[in-house]
Amino acid sequence: MRTRFFHLPKLSCLAVGILLVTAAFPQNNYSGLLNKDLTPDMNGGQLIGSVLDRLLYGAGFSGSITTVKVLDDADVSLTVSINYVGYTEGYMLVSLTDGSMNALPGFQPQKIPIDRNNKAVEVKLQLDWNAFPRDKPFTVPKLVVLVSKDDKGAHGIRTSFRLDKKFNNPLTAENTVIPAALIPIGSAASLPATLPASGGAPQLTLPQRNVYEVIKNKQMYLLKVDTQVAKPKPIAAQPAVIKTTGTSQPMVHMVASRKLVNPDMKAVSVLHFPLQPASPAPVPNKDPQGPQDQPLSFWGDFIYSDVDFESQDKITSVSLNIYPDKNRSSGIFYYLPIAYDIKYDASKGFYFNMDYGTARTDGSDSKVRMSGTLASGISLYEVQFIKNLMDAYNVQNPGLNLQKPLPLPISEPPVITLGDELKSFGITDVHINNASSITDPVEFSWTTDGTTAAELENLLKANSGIVGKMQIKPQGSGLAVQEIPVRIRLIDEHTFGRFNMTPSDFRSGNWRNETPFPLQLKYLHCMIIDKNRDGKEGPIIYSWNLGDLTIPSKGQVKFNTAAIPQWLDNYKGKQARLWLDYNLIDSCSACNEAVFKTILSSVTRPQLSDIVFRIIPFFEDQKISYMDIEMRSIQGDPAGKTLTTFTPVHITRDSADYSAGKIYLPPGTDPAFDYRVTVVTKEGAEMKSDWITRNSLSVPFGSFQLKELFPSFK
Repeated sequence: MRTRFFHLPKLSCLAVGILLVTAAFPQNNYSGLLNKDLTPDMNGGQLIGSVLDRLLYGAGFSGSITTVKVLDDADVSLTVSINYVGYTEGYMLVSLTDGSMNALPGFQPQKIPIDRNNKAVEVKLQLDWNAFPRDKPFTVPKLVVLVSKDDKGAHGIRTSFRLDKKFNNPLTAENTVIPAALIPIGSAASLPATLPASGGAPQLTLPQRNVYEVIKNKQMYLLKVDTQVAKPKPIAAQPAVIKTTGTSQPMVHMVASRKLVNPDMKAVSVLHFPLQPASPAPVPNKDPQGPQDQPLSFWGDFIYSDVDFESQDKITSVSLNIYPDKNRSSGIFYYLPIAYDIKYDASKGFYFNMDYGTARTDGSDSKVRMSGTLASGISLYEVQFIKNLMDAYNVQNPGLNLQKPLPLPISEPPVITLGDELKSFGITDVHINNASSITDPVEFSWTTDGTTAAELENLLKANSGIVGKMQIKPQGSGLAVQEIPVRIRLIDEHTFGRFNMTPSDFRSGNWRNETPFPLQLKYLHCMIIDKNRDGKEGPIIYSWNLGDLTIPSKGQVKFNTAAIPQWLDNYKGKQARLWLDYNLIDSCSACNEAVFKTILSSVTRPQLSDIVFRIIPFFEDQKISYMDIEMRSIQGDPAGKTLTTFTPVHITRDSADYSAGKIYLPPGTDPAFDYRVTVVTKEGAEMKSDWITRNSLSVPFGSFQLKELFPSFK
């Protein structure tokens, strides 16, 4: 498999890099030019032009280009080393040209200052994705080096080299735009294209479902179903997420049940909140006194939609059970997040790290520090959503005095406790930093041994994750400690959150999947505030079906924006709330591995490597019915101390590769394992070999190996 360069900025301009000779490049050979010296173009016209350049511009400026060597020949780029003698000042301008030495658009000439202390430079030229059609190879005839006294490059000594390099602008996720149709669901199909000319409110067809009634009894999933990893023998699934077998067996990652939590939605609706007395009274004291001990529901029983939502956090990150201030005159209501998840940033990735540190000189196990940042997902966008609800409810009943939403104040740093399934790991102390507000990112860390860290790594890879709860102690008296779910998972929709868009972003450009995983887009939702079926001002959610459109990581989407009436963008003076509902495709193993390369810091961490038996065709010739391969290795234990016996591989056909299991390879070490083979012929004869030692991850097995182990076969 060849290596490609895809480290381009997200700009229309071309990325051209210059590096000194000490740089290292991947070895691509797309055009067959790798490690070749380019030949100077010595035809008559070029030779005369070079002589004239020296006569006209070479006075007091002597030197020559000795060689131009291709260091990397990729389909999207060319990297060369230019060696020279004699030049001690000035500039080199390197360009790709056509046969007449005209610079090609889409490859920006590169200017390099000449350093008297260096005799060679490396230049990388890379095509502009926007300048060439996709998947249509083309050839560049020449590379031209111009040596000039000044940085303008208008005049100088030119040397032309024959190149004939092939380029291709590949079709990749990053430069692919996928059109997305928006199919209206239910009442969205009846929305008028424009508002009445008089400016009056249109008679809107309203969604059918009361969202509160749909989700109020739904349990919130904290733990997703995952797949088994490194299963040595059939074991009945149990509620525990982790099980450690005896010393003769490897640790087993069990199939996790979905842990469910009943939503706390039993609070009295804010619209049923007793009002202030109507009789005249002195100007009240509006100073806040802290939250009351009984919450009110901000759902109000008045949110309508044509789509069934799985849970509250498919709509907002704010728990819509809010706490009024003890002083009703303050107009303050306090809110909490629904849950805390690992923070993710499109440019910085996951805020989670597993640092295996350095090897210990005393032979003891290295300690592994696992740390990360939890985020509530409560942004200014979410707070504005709460404010819009307040305005809607105030219109219906001004006596509610809903004025200002604030995060619930806390009196001390929160405490994180992990689930019971992790107690067997001995991780009971989680350190918390930087937690002065419930909306602030919460930094956490714990330390464990290498064996436990390796198993937790497998847990994260299998998408079970680490779940627990955060205990928050509110300020003041009366309100009990609040418990909020904590989810440490990497391959999960909650980690990435809802994909919110402003109406202007939606209409003006493409949307890009900034996650490291492919997605299935389900719906686009648009929430406005209007009178609902009960004649009350409240949120109404219109939805459009995206048909489970699959978008690769970094892929772009062009929405058919005309499908959504533009008047919705700022209906009644309030910006519409737009967001995407999606599913994460967690079956991309390559994506998973790429993610873990970014979160692991290690010079001692053993690499989990797969041992593969490659069965060459011989079953028919040797009349084999099936064969079993057993394997054992001390490297099956992350700590490298206990001999592990793996589940036998049962093989009923040849011409295929079979994985026998994964071993942990410390840096700088070779694989070390034993295997033995049992062969059963079609006549029922059974033969078993002795244990064979192997030091390679790939094991070929065909008639040669069969006859070597069992001489009776001919």
